Amino acid sequence: MMVRAIRGAVQAPRNSAESIRSVTRELVAEVMERNGLEPAQLISVLFTTSPDLNAGFPAAAARELGLDRVPLMCASEIDVPDAVPRVVRLLAHVQVPASRPEVTHVYLGGAAALRPDLADGRPGAKGTAVIVGSGLMGTSLGLALTAKGWWVSLIDRDPVVALTAERRGAGHALIAREPDEPADVVVLAVPPRELGASLADAQKRRLGRAYTDVCSVKEGPTADAAELGCDMSTFVAGHPLAGREKSGPQAARADLFAGLPWVLCPDTGTAPEALTAVLALVRASGAEPVRLGRADHDRATALVSHAPHVVSAAMAARLRPAEDEALRLAGRGVADVTRKAAAAPGLWTEILVGNALPVAVVLEDVAADLTRTAAALRASAREGTPGAEREIHDLLRHGQEGRARMMAAGALGDLAGEER
Repeated sequence: MMVRAIRGAVQAPRNSAESIRSVTRELVAEVMERNGLEPAQLISVLFTTSPDLNAGFPAAAARELGLDRVPLMCASEIDVPDAVPRVVRLLAHVQVPASRPEVTHVYLGGAAALRPDLADGRPGAKGTAVIVGSGLMGTSLGLALTAKGWWVSLIDRDPVVALTAERRGAGHALIAREPDEPADVVVLAVPPRELGASLADAQKRRLGRAYTDVCSVKEGPTADAAELGCDMSTFVAGHPLAGREKSGPQAARADLFAGLPWVLCPDTGTAPEALTAVLALVRASGAEPVRLGRADHDRATALVSHAPHVVSAAMAARLRPAEDEALRLAGRGVADVTRKAAAAPGLWTEILVGNALPVAVVLEDVAADLTRTAAALRASAREGTPGAEREIHDLLRHGQEGRARMMAAGALGDLAGEER
């Protein structure tokens, strides 16, 4: 027999005792299985956690797997800026037969970015994905998938952005090289105007077997892709109803999609195997898949996302010339109403222009309501004007009823994601 050391690491989705317990059990079990070990072969195991994991002891989870007679130790690591977050590491000293001295180091999920030279993620991966675009959405999806055991490759036109996403644990940056083999799913996390060209390029490079996107407009970008000659049978148009006013890989969160709707728009030409693959990715992200036609999607998002953004921006624009005395009185109400206005104007201009007619219809209706209400308020300032208060009351009541209907319908999107 000879003594060998085995390294391993795994990323926890959150700092909780149950999360630390779950990922530690997974890591230890994988180390034991991939190396064909029995508990009697373990000499000792040292566990360390990144400083942001302090809700539980990894050793406690190891004891649950039958390692109660193995010396175990836990320690906290150096707090290095920009290190991969929420990582549990282990260093196990084991006895192995001299005739079989090779050992397999195990780096799971997002922790595979720590040592891509040692990680053997594909054989045990639950799925494979290539994400084109390492901004907020692409990096958040990478974090969610790697936490679920997927092997994720990251592509971005800016290598620095892709490497930043890799350091955050969202996957493996592909810099000037192609994936070893086609992925189960390629996700195009690019702006709407770039979708067609990005899909054509990804299919030409044979990056995957199925393709989807995260654009919040479906009709125009999908038509662009078809005109460019893309294979639409392998493409499933998608849109996760999630986001933040912040942007870039540093703003990404592994739980960004958890419990929120992710709209998929397959049509009669969609290959069943492509839809199955994309559904698996959506569920792995933690989102809830919802099927809609592309036109239905664009009308719905005009009402519940795009037009509200314009209304929010219009109200926020009234604050720009306001007196400082008035702004100092601002509270949660106006902050809630103007929250969406903080998002990047460039991207949102592209989204609104891409869904122009459905958004215009909603805004015209909102403008008519506001015009009537403004007229009623002016009338109420003049004594003896009948019906003015009723006009005002009706709008407020209709608003109350509309919000109640939305909540009763099980609305999750922006309501559940406000603090994300």
